[in-house]
Amino acid sequence: MNIRIMPFQKFHSNAYGEVSHDKKIADSIAKNFMKRVTGYPIPLLISHSEAQGKLGEITNIQSKEDGLYADVEINSKGQKILEGSQFDFVSPAYAEKYKDKTTGQDVGATLLEVSLTNKPGQPNMERLKFEENAKQIIIKNYERSINMEENKVIKMYEEQIDEQKAQVKKLTDELATQKKSFEEQVKTLTDEGKKKDEEIKTLTDKVQAVEKEKFAAEVESWAKDWGSKGKAPAIVNKFKEQVLSGEIKKEFADDVLKEVPSITPEGTEQAVNMTENYDKIAKQLAEM
Repeated sequence: MNIRIMPFQKFHSNAYGEVSHDKKIADSIAKNFMKRVTGYPIPLLISHSEAQGKLGEITNIQSKEDGLYADVEINSKGQKILEGSQFDFVSPAYAEKYKDKTTGQDVGATLLEVSLTNKPGQPNMERLKFEENAKQIIIKNYERSINMEENKVIKMYEEQIDEQKAQVKKLTDELATQKKSFEEQVKTLTDEGKKKDEEIKTLTDKVQAVEKEKFAAEVESWAKDWGSKGKAPAIVNKFKEQVLSGEIKKEFADDVLKEVPSITPEGTEQAVNMTENYDKIAKQLAEM
């Protein structure tokens, strides 16, 4: 026999004030029942008391559109008690915020026990209908073997889920390891690149220094050549400085020096007293 132990409704209780029994609470109770979060079989008691022991067990919970339903299996003690007494209703006891004993987390509404009573705390409860012969009373219409089979299926799915979680964790760890290795490789390549850049800069500086020395030697030779042709030292030295600094090209200086008169005839050591005049020319050229 399938019993509706909690019709969906709002009502008022002297102990709890306004109470709302809805689909959300029923779904939570059904879910936690299937997960066995209490750690013990949900008992059938009398008037929410264990004084007379357990009369049976709740073997299945169903959350339907109009309320929460329970299947109950009566034990031999329960049958004897029911033979000599009459109870018209059932009353569920549940914790609205139940803490999982393993994790300590709040898992929501959880059924603790169901009691036979003649004074239910919630209104609109349906009267129980028992067979005349108490031994034929069945407040459960599910065979224990079926329930056990359902539990096996649930366990199988839970094991499959755990296996998939383990595979996901393994892949996540592998990706993390690969990422770390990749980052280390990138860092190594970056460091090597910086080292190569420094080496290239050092070589470039050396090449530039050699080229600068070579250019200075060429300019020095060029200046001496013009000096040997009898050009005024002041003019030649001024052009030499400008060529070395990059202000003018040697070709430009060559063109100018060709037009400048020599102090001595080319190829002779005969002196000509024109030093002061060419110093003036050098000064004028420097101011150009």
